[in-house]
Parts: sequence; structure tokens; C-alpha cells
Amino acid sequence: MDHSRGRGDGKRAERFFVELLRPGILSGCDEATADDLRAAAGLAFAHGLFLLVDARIRGHAAQLAAGLADGGYEATVRQQRLRHISYALFHERAERELLALFEAAGLPSVILKGSALSRDLHGEPHFRTSADVDLLVRPKDVPAVDAALCEAGYQRDNDQPLSFWMRRLHHAVYQHPDSRVPVEIHWNFSIPGFFNLDPAEIWDSVSLDGLRGHLEPSMALTLLLMHHHLHGCADLRTLVDLVWAFERHREELDSGRLRGRLVSTGLCVVAGIARLQAERLWGPQRWNVGGQGSRHALRARLLAFVAGSALRPGRRPRPRDRFLHALIHRAALDSPTRVLGSITKTLLPSAADLRALNGNDQSALPGYVRYFRWRLGGPIAGGEKKGVRRR
Repeated sequence: MDHSRGRGDGKRAERFFVELLRPGILSGCDEATADDLRAAAGLAFAHGLFLLVDARIRGHAAQLAAGLADGGYEATVRQQRLRHISYALFHERAERELLALFEAAGLPSVILKGSALSRDLHGEPHFRTSADVDLLVRPKDVPAVDAALCEAGYQRDNDQPLSFWMRRLHHAVYQHPDSRVPVEIHWNFSIPGFFNLDPAEIWDSVSLDGLRGHLEPSMALTLLLMHHHLHGCADLRTLVDLVWAFERHREELDSGRLRGRLVSTGLCVVAGIARLQAERLWGPQRWNVGGQGSRHALRARLLAFVAGSALRPGRRPRPRDRFLHALIHRAALDSPTRVLGSITKTLLPSAADLRALNGNDQSALPGYVRYFRWRLGGPIAGGEKKGVRRR
């Protein structure tokens, strides 16, 4: 999709694009031309937000009549829309198959993000696409989930013991040889040690219909804040999810309960960063759950500024962004103790970590060598999928 424009036109298209991302009635878009709409769709495609922006444009056809009149926009995006919807349908089918697999094994699970999040935020399952299928399971069920997936033909993308994986990360990745869709099995929302959130607290907020679960609103927002943090507070799509979620649940949300959870979990700085980022793009927000008027305010403002350049609508990801993400991963943690602890845990694995990784081999030096080969991305016995975070 070609959306190359002159500098002035590009800024204009960015303005329309940002407005289309905001929940509610559009403002200042009546003069949008077909070129503006095509360029906005191009930006949406680059940020993984094409289906949402396309739906917003079609849902406001009367207001955007001038830009849609010649049919140029529709001709440009029709094939892209069909491809995205087909991709979303393929993922939704994979979700259903996995839920059925876990139900047959008697294992409760919750779909995180994907079609479930799209349905919750937008009322439709196909306004948001994901690169993978994310499911939450209870930590005690992880071995049984692993066995069920392997029996169904799925393969885990690394050869480390599950007990070690569960100490270091919050999910494991699987893929079926006949499927294009990676599957992430989560037992928590984020890296162990970053935040103070026990899986038992998550499951206390899950309402089950049979063995299929759904998160209550304040826990769903906690998930989205942690997801924004995992993307270095520098992903426009995770910020858009948050803005829509706060708007969607504004009437039913117990703000006091959410604020209490953010304090106990350690998400006040992240919440403050997200609010400041949203206000920079869309003006004053009706949610205020952390990072303002508190001891976290200055740090939230500084980190919102640091991450701000990465959120510019016209900016493409760059290799050095990973260093920005690593900085924000630590600096955005509420507690200085957790900041230091996360660094220490990265450099100095505990004896329990080494036991989980090395099994019966208790030799100190080979154990550390094995650990640091994993940290640096080298194979331990069979290798690991590129791109999986190591903590």
C-alpha cells in the first residue's frame, strides 16, 4: 500500500490517522480527501491497526463523504481488507480449536488479546489482528497443557525444562507444523520479578463459563498496561488498546479498586506514562489511575518523553529501539528494589534457577555457562525461537 506523501501532506494524513484511532465521534475530518484516507490507511497498516482504521472510515462514511466519493479509497484497500479479515478468521479458528483441546483435557483457559479483546473493545472480533494466539492457563496446569499440545502435534520452540522457563518468563511458545499461527501459553502477564502480581490473583478475577474464562475489567486493564510495558511503552497499538479499554469500561470500572491494584502490583509509573502519551495524541483523558500528583509523576513524565518519539505515527521501528525498550522495562518499575532486582536476576541466576535449568548436573561452572548461552541466544541443546525475550 503506497502512502508516500509530501511532508505537509504527510503531517495532515498523520493528523487524520490519529483522530481515527480515538474512540467516539470524529472531529475535524470532514475535509479529508481520498489521498488523506489512503495515507491514513497506509499508516494504520504499518502499525498493525488497519482493520480498526478501515472500520472507522467506513463507519463514518457520511462524515467522510468527500474523501470516499470517487471510490479511490475503496479500490486501494479492498484487497488489503480481505487479506486482514482472512488472517483474523484463521486466528479465530485456531483459538476455537485450542479452547476445545483444553476443554477435552479438563483444563480452564482464557483467551488474551486477539479476537476476544477485539470483541470486548469494539463489539466485533475482527477489528484487531494478532501475530499469535495468546491463552492464559493456571501455573499448576502448565505440564498438562504442554502434554496436550504435544500430543496434538504442537512443538515448543525451545528445549529448556518447563520448570526453568516458568521461573524466567511468563509464557511458552508453541507451533503446529501445519499451522502458520504461533501459540503463546501464559501463566502470568509479565516477566517474573517486574511486577507483584500472583497468578492466583489473576484467576480470582476470572469468570468461567464451563472451562472458558473471561477477565473482569480492572484485571483486563492490568493486562493491557503490562502489555504496553512489555513493548517498551513505545507501541502505538498497545496504547490504542488501552485508550479504547478505558473508554469501553469507564462506566462499570471501579477506579478505586483499579488504583489499589496498580499500587500493589507496581504499575503506577506505567499507567502515568500511558496517560501522558494518550493526552499528547488525543488531548485530556477521562481516566487517571496513576503517575500523576504522586512520587511517580516525574519519572512518568520523563519516560513518556523518552518513549514519545517511538510513538510518532509516521515513524517506523528501528534496530536501536530494543535498547529503548530495555531501558524502559527497568526504569518504569515503581520500586527501585525491583529495578535493581531485575538487573541482578539477569546477571546472577539463583541456585534454584540453575537447578531447574541443569537438572541433575549440579556443577557450578557448566551450569553458569549453560545459563549464559541461553541468555545470549545460543543453543543449549536444540535452540530456541528467535525473538523470544530472555529474562
